[in-house]
Amino acid sequence: MRLCKADGKNAIFHGFFQHAKPVPPSAMRGGDNGGQLMFPVAVVEFEDGKVTWMSVEYIVFYDNEETLMLKKLMEANKCSA
Repeated sequence: MRLCKADGKNAIFHGFFQHAKPVPPSAMRGGDNGGQLMFPVAVVEFEDGKVTWMSVEYIVFYDNEETLMLKKLMEANKCSA
């Protein structure tokens, strides 16, 4: 699990998964044969405990080394951003 911002809100990232949904054949002559539309999604948990999935473009990770060092420093000094 990783800390992240999900659609601008603090969240815990649980993983990337593949979402699939069936697409019916087109009724138009020469149209698409149908099949499955598949795309990656991210599963996240918000601070209120709600778990949801969303498009990966709304996920920003902020648990990089600099952020973790800043968090430790802030905890040590008991200050807030």
